[in-house]
Amino acid sequence: MMFSEEIIQKIKEENDIVDIVSEVVTLKKTGKNYLGRCPFHNEKTPSFTVSSEKQIYKCFGCGEAGNVISFVMKTRNMAFPEAVKLLGEKVGIVVDDADSPGKSSATNEKFKRMYDINVQAARYFYTNLKRFKAPYEYLKGRGITDETIKKFGIGFALDNWQGIRSYLKQRGFSEEEILELGLTTKNEKGNIYDRFRNRIIFPVFNVSGRVIGFGGRVLDDSKPKYLNSPETPIFHKGTNLYGLNLAIKNNPARTVIMVEGYMDVISLSQQGVTNVVATLGTALTEGQCKLLKRYIDTVIVSFDSDVAGQNATIRGLEILQKSGFDLKILQIPSGKDPDEFIRSFGREKFLNLVDGALPIIDFKLRMAEKGIDFSKQEMVIKYLKRVVSVLKDLDPLEKAVYIKQVSEKS
Repeated sequence: MMFSEEIIQKIKEENDIVDIVSEVVTLKKTGKNYLGRCPFHNEKTPSFTVSSEKQIYKCFGCGEAGNVISFVMKTRNMAFPEAVKLLGEKVGIVVDDADSPGKSSATNEKFKRMYDINVQAARYFYTNLKRFKAPYEYLKGRGITDETIKKFGIGFALDNWQGIRSYLKQRGFSEEEILELGLTTKNEKGNIYDRFRNRIIFPVFNVSGRVIGFGGRVLDDSKPKYLNSPETPIFHKGTNLYGLNLAIKNNPARTVIMVEGYMDVISLSQQGVTNVVATLGTALTEGQCKLLKRYIDTVIVSFDSDVAGQNATIRGLEILQKSGFDLKILQIPSGKDPDEFIRSFGREKFLNLVDGALPIIDFKLRMAEKGIDFSKQEMVIKYLKRVVSVLKDLDPLEKAVYIKQVSEKS
């Protein structure tokens, strides 16, 4: 029995090895790895190490090592196909039997062509950018250099209903393939046309650096301001983060700054702040947190200046907290977003803001003060109720420190 390489890779990506091993072994975090007693031999001193970043395990006592699939095979005495199916069921991936090499090969070829189409599309958009004055000058006006344009593969979709469609069909890709990846769309009359038109294009990469989708921004005030690829077999907004492929490189502190938009990531990266990710225009999801947790321990969240953005950020903070991240809140003054701030005031002042980011509890306590008149008893009671809600899940020592801090204020 055979499975496509893409299915196996997706199952590995979706199943965090720390979660799977923790079903069998009690793990304790030590540095960036996890340590526990080996399930494959008797030992008194833990020597079984699990790497969340590399998604592998190794016992330095008996030498057993492998990935999430081999761990399930060995601990559950399962054959490879059984282990793959079990892990697929855990994350909602339907694993079809591929009894013949032909079926597996056909599936592999389909996924390969999907990635090839996206690479061709990215090249097409990138080539367009410098051919047309308006989009290139728009980026230059926002301080984006040619080097940064190349690094992120920024491009331009023509103001044309048949641009990318014609380009890809000329290169041997079918109507159905292009449509399935969301590069074209179909209206109620059955007419097929380009999804992205007259937009700056931002290719979206997965952690392996493969193009999985696109985001497009208008050059004027028309709506929608941003348009993303739809859900496709290789692009799922809820399980990817823009910029993560770059943010995890040379990041020994295992820390990221989480921002809202493509341009925030790009502007900060250009200024040398490379550990930045964005949520692809959606509310933060558990799937994104699960992916991030493999590589990152601390998340510094850029808090939006508008009320709607603040509410979305607070919901995201709750998901991040449940996922076990060390959380801090970055507040940017004057209602600016990270892109605007770093362009106006420079890298050093931005990093000063990052250094002053508030731990999550301090931030929540500060938010609890909003709208409170401490000269009125009923308002003080309202404030204290908010404080109780914030502190209720802390350990006794932390709680005592914050209670003292709050009592001095109220």
